[in-house]
Amino acid sequence: MRARSILIGLGASVALLLSACKTSNADDAPPRPHPSAKDLAQALNTAYRPSPSSHLECLGRLVFNVDGLMTWALSANTRQDHKGNVPVLSWEIRSGDEALDYGGNRDLTILIYPGATREQMEEEYQEKADAHIGVAKKLAEQIELEERLAVKAKERARTNPDPRLTPEDYRHAAAVRAEDIASLKRRLADAQKGSDVMDFGLPDRKGLGGKRSFLGFIWSDGVYYRFAMINDSRDTRSDAERKAWFIDVMKRFRPRKLYEVPKERGVCVPYGFFPDNGTVPFHTVAGFRYNDRPNVLYVINTQVVGQAPVDNTLFIATSRASVGLLAGFANEEVAKLIKQRIGPRRAHIGELAAEQGGAVVRLTDGDRQFDNYSVYTGYMGWMDSHILPFVAVDMRSFTQAETAQSPIEKLKTDPPPFEESKARLDALLKSVRLRPTDPPMLAQP
Repeated sequence: MRARSILIGLGASVALLLSACKTSNADDAPPRPHPSAKDLAQALNTAYRPSPSSHLECLGRLVFNVDGLMTWALSANTRQDHKGNVPVLSWEIRSGDEALDYGGNRDLTILIYPGATREQMEEEYQEKADAHIGVAKKLAEQIELEERLAVKAKERARTNPDPRLTPEDYRHAAAVRAEDIASLKRRLADAQKGSDVMDFGLPDRKGLGGKRSFLGFIWSDGVYYRFAMINDSRDTRSDAERKAWFIDVMKRFRPRKLYEVPKERGVCVPYGFFPDNGTVPFHTVAGFRYNDRPNVLYVINTQVVGQAPVDNTLFIATSRASVGLLAGFANEEVAKLIKQRIGPRRAHIGELAAEQGGAVVRLTDGDRQFDNYSVYTGYMGWMDSHILPFVAVDMRSFTQAETAQSPIEKLKTDPPPFEESKARLDALLKSVRLRPTDPPMLAQP
């Protein structure tokens, strides 16, 4: 189908450009002075006046307003491997770069399953515990076998030695086998620790602990949260310190309802909140859709600059606006269908100056004509600032053709006209701001 082939060409062009300029280390940027009082005040976007009918929601350390009912489009809900939880979101309609990380260096990653039952959480918890027990059992059996073989080899060396081998050969072989058995025993000890039950003192959450890796499970009001803290060689904390940090975070984490925005400092994730002192590293990338326009995804990306590589907003905005300009048949076909290029140009996220770029193509599928579009808006942020973090808002539309083969959700309509979605994007961008807190973030050390 022509419309579908054009979409593939559009995606390929964007992907090719982004692959060359996706991220930038903070060291690549020239040094800048500390934010002024005016810069910090702009983060709060105090001039913004929301519509009385809008809804307030939060992500990272930000808040934003939406002018209709929305639903978070989380990648966890596309997964077939969560036993008993039928996916509710097509794999094609999600943010491919979704990240819900807390603590820096992907210290703690979260998967969130809205619409899950407590039984589903309990079943997965038990499966993880049983998996560790199964690994431990196999390791114990392997150790027993290796120890029997070691005894036989020693006896054979004494009673019926191979004339081609020297006593030193036998001693070396015995030492190697002994080290192999010791390694298996260390792995067994780790596996046994991996199934240790962790008690957080709260009835809605469970945990499994290892030496340096931990899993957490929470179910609350129809939402299942799964936390994973995997061993990281860059983490210089002791085993006890890592475990204490994980337990503290699991105790502090607070489930929340959609549009329930906390007042204190901390980091929001969809349907959840991590209270903290305003200085803990984080990276949150999540998309949402308006319930009345399921073809359009709005992805918000925010993190502190300098704690991990961030997208180069100017490059991405330029590449989005330049789609179809590269040589090659696919790009030339896309260029023929360009209805409008957006930028690259100066834009604003709240009161913060940002870069924006995108493109709109006009597609024909049978007797239907419709727009398909992508617009990226990004603000680079200030180094090491939780008040002025990196922020990007990426609007993407999806066509019926893109979900035609999906067993989960087949879009029944084409994307709305670009002008309609762009108006909603503009309203969203105007509303993004630092979440007001008590005590205020501006007073953080």
